[in-house]
Amino acid sequence: LTALHLDRNMLQLLPASVGNLSKLTTISLDGNEMLDPPAEIMMLAEKDAQELVVYLKKIRSAEVTNSLDLHGYMLRTIPYSVSMLTNLTHLSLAENRITELPAFIATLSKLQTLLLS
Repeated sequence: LTALHLDRNMLQLLPASVGNLSKLTTISLDGNEMLDPPAEIMMLAEKDAQELVVYLKKIRSAEVTNSLDLHGYMLRTIPYSVSMLTNLTHLSLAENRITELPAFIATLSKLQTLLLS
């Protein structure tokens, strides 16, 4: 699959399994109120859909490794999908633009390392 058009479908979350689409070159999600991936990731995906694939692979991998590295994405908020990674022990959000932590961070009871520098 090289093109995925999901316009105007009332989507809020894009499944991490979309990260398995290694040949994806075009994705369109216009008219959806996406909570995740965040707008910063979607802007990258408009130029190169593989940026979205890489992001989603990281989320999916974190389900197994319990470690997530999202440094350098210029995120303003912590992605909603992080709240579902209840076994997460390491979270790197360095080199982003995050100004406050969402309440769900307190629910990540196994989190040992949080990098925000």
